[in-house]
Amino acid sequence: MHDNPHPTSLAVSIHRLLLVRLFLVILTVTSIPANAKEVTPLPPLEGVWFTCEFATRQGPPDDGCIMFDDEGFAVEDGNITYLRNIASEETACRGNKAGQCFAADKPSITISERKIGAARIEGRQLLVSYLGCIQKFDLLPQADYVSVIPAKDKCVWTRNRHFYVAPYKGKLNRQ
Repeated sequence: MHDNPHPTSLAVSIHRLLLVRLFLVILTVTSIPANAKEVTPLPPLEGVWFTCEFATRQGPPDDGCIMFDDEGFAVEDGNITYLRNIASEETACRGNKAGQCFAADKPSITISERKIGAARIEGRQLLVSYLGCIQKFDLLPQADYVSVIPAKDKCVWTRNRHFYVAPYKGKLNRQ
């Protein structure tokens, strides 16, 4: 297990857990209905995904998602797993935080992992159940990533943050 030199609060830990569930549920869906109108189709959702490093809380990445955050998610056979790149030496991360991002085209990364759970997709929305509330997120495919945006009616635990994720094609070295 990787020791994080930056301690996090319980709220941040819960937020990360919710992010993991959110993105991993997206990955459990294998397709969106053919009659859904979209400019860019969603890629296959089973696999490994990471959040885009240079996205803001409500704005898409300004680099086309060519740099990933060190936190990501994997879906295999309906099982959702939180992933963290624990061996990055990248220095071009947001806020000059070395090792907390990596190039999306990196051929392999070393990860730690933790099983999380599941949610469900209904139409073009992701539904995440947590603390007795079901939060809906709209899924909007873009050319280089998928936008995941909370619907207007928010659960108390939902932050007003948009998520931007893209698939990782490299090899995972598990720790």
